[in-house]
Amino acid sequence: MAKKEIKTDLWVARQLDDSKIKYDAQGSDIKEINDALQSASKRGTGNAGYPEYVAVVNDFVIVIEDKADLAKHQKLTNTGILSVDQKDIADYAVNGAYFYAKHIAQNSGFHKIFAIGVSGDEKHHKITPLYVDDRDGYKQLPDIESFTSFTVANIGEYYTRYVLAEKTDIEKTTEEILKDAAELHEYLRTYGSLKDQDKPLVVSGILLALDDKFFKPSDLLGDETTTDGQLIYDAIQQANASLYRLESTMSAVAKSLSSIDAKAHTMTNYMAKIASNSDVIAHNTAVTAHYSKINAELTNALGYMVALS
Repeated sequence: MAKKEIKTDLWVARQLDDSKIKYDAQGSDIKEINDALQSASKRGTGNAGYPEYVAVVNDFVIVIEDKADLAKHQKLTNTGILSVDQKDIADYAVNGAYFYAKHIAQNSGFHKIFAIGVSGDEKHHKITPLYVDDRDGYKQLPDIESFTSFTVANIGEYYTRYVLAEKTDIEKTTEEILKDAAELHEYLRTYGSLKDQDKPLVVSGILLALDDKFFKPSDLLGDETTTDGQLIYDAIQQANASLYRLESTMSAVAKSLSSIDAKAHTMTNYMAKIASNSDVIAHNTAVTAHYSKINAELTNALGYMVALS
């Protein structure tokens, strides 16, 4: 069994390495945590006790206990809560991780701790995280397949979503976009009397208008003389004019290139002509990239509108 335990230890360490999580084995290089573990014997003797691995990521502590046998993953009481009997703490991965995490929370300044129990091997395994603080109780979280959620980049979002049960910034942004798109869809149907096939065109036009630096949404005041629709239309025309100028300039450059005579004795004159347009080419390349970005944004907007319609 000892050999299997070592294999599990090494596999867990590789998973941590793959996630670029810095960890300590059998203790912690952080004095406050290591001091707390000096009285963390699972047998309750008051002597030292150490989990397999301890990591500190941002302001969170991660405590990991592992067992080679899947049957030794977790032990619950008859009422369905985690057993804290000394034998179960020693024999089961999740129970042991919880014990160490709670001890650290109650004997150090670290109070945001993930206790993770791992059992099995690379092919057949189970990884169960708990959230533990210095108060009584714990929160069992959904099983995971790797430690990716506990990296520096992800652990904050994981805590917000699964511990606090709040929506993350990404989820909030997506929800706001869908809500705004639904409201716009309703306004176009109610006040614009538009057919479904015309709504994406109107949205595209509005986005083009917003790209005009002289156009501001705050200018839309519902004036009956110069209507909001006219202001948007004028801004679209300005955007179209910019696109037309871009097309004309690029056509001139293309004409210069196509006029090169392959049989000419020298290319000097032609290359000079191209060189004289180098600044224009660079500018137009940048502008083309800019409008490509606009096109991508329009495509996304059209996608939302088509889905909502």
